[in-house]
Amino acid sequence: ADSRKKRDGAFLEQVGTYDPMKEPSEIKLDLTRVDHWIGTGAKATDTTASLIRRFRREQAAATKA
Repeated sequence: ADSRKKRDGAFLEQVGTYDPMKEPSEIKLDLTRVDHWIGTGAKATDTTASLIRRFRREQAAATKA
């Protein structure tokens, strides 16, 4: 979301979803788009950054298995 807009404003682009109600919780991200936005100056919140790190770890573990 654009930080200059109101809290419930429109998103610039939705790059993933997080569902904490599933067991185990489900994270879906388009890492290409996440990296694009971070590379162009977007700043992830602490919570979002931790979800991105967790998703990257899960993806790395899945490719090793």
